[in-house]
Amino acid sequence: MTLLFLILGVAGLYYGAEWLVVGASRIALSLNVTPLVIGLTVVAFGTSMPELVTGAQAAWSGSTDIALGNVVGSNIANLGLILGLSALIRAIPISREIFKRELPLMLLASVLVYALAATGTISRVWGVVLFAGLLGFTWATLRFAGRERSESAATDLGGMELDPSADVRIGMEIVRATAGLLALVVGAKLMVDAAVVVARDFGVPEFLIAASMVALGTSLPELATSMVAAMRGEADVLVGNIVGSNVFNLLGGLGIAAAIEPVPVSPTVLSFDLPVMLVITAAASFALYTYGRIQRWEGGVLLAGYGAYMVAIFATAS
Repeated sequence: MTLLFLILGVAGLYYGAEWLVVGASRIALSLNVTPLVIGLTVVAFGTSMPELVTGAQAAWSGSTDIALGNVVGSNIANLGLILGLSALIRAIPISREIFKRELPLMLLASVLVYALAATGTISRVWGVVLFAGLLGFTWATLRFAGRERSESAATDLGGMELDPSADVRIGMEIVRATAGLLALVVGAKLMVDAAVVVARDFGVPEFLIAASMVALGTSLPELATSMVAAMRGEADVLVGNIVGSNVFNLLGGLGIAAAIEPVPVSPTVLSFDLPVMLVITAAASFALYTYGRIQRWEGGVLLAGYGAYMVAIFATAS
């Protein structure tokens, strides 16, 4: 059954990502907004649902360390593993618009969470403040969407040239994107459940499961979506998904968890995991800013950084 869950999980992730990227790109085209906006909102929110749900469930059950570890680990995975792998597949051109708002906000949210964690506990009040920040980010992104228009006359999706003047059946694309989101969430859950079973069978500690496999598992929707977007050349959907997901995780996932139950921060997380998150966030932001694209070698550096982090937490646990 575990092998079957793994197979079904992989299938759900692949087809879910395919449907979501195609559907989201066509929705952006039909609404005459940039794919970056769709990536920052619809795609980012959808692929961040596992982190939000996991954080809320963990806080509700009193496992606040899992909620915090999941958010921090997922953000590190998004930038190190996912952005790194995506850049290795194809050098990623970056829309200049993202430098004005989203990148600074991602950095600001990361620093704010670290500052709150340094107090020892992220309180319910600050949880509400973080979640309010997420609502403000979403409102601002949608507001700016009205000013941004797609400049491409056609978008290549799976070998099909889409004419912006064509009558795009937006209803069907919404269904396609929604089905993709559901497949991603279900596929990620199957993958995580199967991985946890295997880890427990081999005697891996519960904390290590939460810090590595759960965090990586809840990032699988972002990983699958970004891989498909990279192969299709949908750079704005890819970058918007990753940056938007990190903002959603910090403000939404951690905000909801802290609003439910105050989140205490262990000295280990404060002295190691959170600084790693800040460093890789700064490094990824620098890579996004330079040259107007992420080069393959920069992707390799980000991927190596994520690998070093995983080796470190396994070594510490052992």
